[in-house]
Amino acid sequence: NDLKERLGELDPQRKIMIFCRRGPRSYQAAVILKKAGFENLYIVSGGTQAVLL
Repeated sequence: NDLKERLGELDPQRKIMIFCRRGPRSYQAAVILKKAGFENLYIVSGGTQAVLL
């Protein structure tokens, strides 16, 4: 919920890995970041649950 308000804290030139617990919110965050001009976005499929299993 805070992502739009905190975009200024992120460097659009750096790679950004996006993940949430299961995955769906990651895609929502990626859309917000893409619209704000970020290009080096990487979504962790399945979220943290997939990584931890």
